[in-house]
Amino acid sequence: MAARQDSKSAKLIQTLVFHDEPQLALFETDQGRKMLAVAIDDAMSESKFFCSEVLDKAFRAYKNGRVDLNFIFRFSTGRRNYTFDWSDISDNLEVNLNRASQAEINNKELYPDRGFFEEDHTEEWISGKILSSKERYVIDGRWEASDFSRFYTKIGDVYSFLAIVEDLENDNIGPDEKKKIIGAVNDPSWRGGGSYVGFYNDLASHSQDVRPLRVSAIQYASLGHIEVEGRASVFREIENGIDAFKNSDGKLRKLYSALNRTLEREGLKTASKDADFSDSELKKWVSKNSMEFACEMKISDAGRVLDACQSNVLIFTKIIMSYYRRLRDLNDFQREGRLSVNSPLAASTPSTSATPDAARPPPSP
Repeated sequence: MAARQDSKSAKLIQTLVFHDEPQLALFETDQGRKMLAVAIDDAMSESKFFCSEVLDKAFRAYKNGRVDLNFIFRFSTGRRNYTFDWSDISDNLEVNLNRASQAEINNKELYPDRGFFEEDHTEEWISGKILSSKERYVIDGRWEASDFSRFYTKIGDVYSFLAIVEDLENDNIGPDEKKKIIGAVNDPSWRGGGSYVGFYNDLASHSQDVRPLRVSAIQYASLGHIEVEGRASVFREIENGIDAFKNSDGKLRKLYSALNRTLEREGLKTASKDADFSDSELKKWVSKNSMEFACEMKISDAGRVLDACQSNVLIFTKIIMSYYRRLRDLNDFQREGRLSVNSPLAASTPSTSATPDAARPPPSP
């Protein structure tokens, strides 16, 4: 494996914090890596910047609010430190880099303070930015820590899948992004549980680059709430999917059972993605019913998902069935009376005549 090369120059992508002058900025180096640069005090220069070139995983973690800027500069795996003078940035927004000296790397005064996160930026991300929205889910009854974890896992998987479906519908998506999505769909072996976990983790990783799902507030009470932040359009799709269980639960269960029995009979549930059905007519039947299954769950453009599967009916069917299981588990919270997706929960005291509004105030919008 070739040794990693030092970066010699970088191009300004955008300013992230501006107070009279740029204080934090994002660059891309000549090695194609992200680099964050912070203004520092220097006796020899009024516009010197200390930089950290980071790997994609660390950058996504920062962009998603999972680590602060201090962590990126001091602890992120694969980081490399550089310096430059802002006044040296050329008309085409490029600047030559100097590898930071050991004395500079050891100087704690050059590093950003702890506790500065992506949300503290004064400027919005300009690449692939989708405005965020907050969605509040009202909770009731008894919730253990494991319940919160299970809820967030399920809604995270459902959110990531629907975000990818939305991106597939976007004809303006770049070829590199489309390649990543297709890779996430087709790379797993689809032989068992680990494949599904990896698949949804890859989808979550992609959605983090645009508008990730975040928990913005939890109030544990009866009534309490869980507030999450993400794409408003995806939240509407989640509501539509859960509504499908209200209106078509019986049909969804029958479609799932029929497809599940067929895969078992064909020995395909734990078979690799390259396996095929025993005859072409059965394959057509599975394709037709899988598409109907997806449409019944209100997946907005299941045809794009099949295209992303490179028309592999087995992969498509396994994905749609896995999505059903997650949406079903999410809906179970509502069926149990512990979660309200788009309406206030009922009063704590059972009454056939009392309305939720009469018993208690509705949740804040």
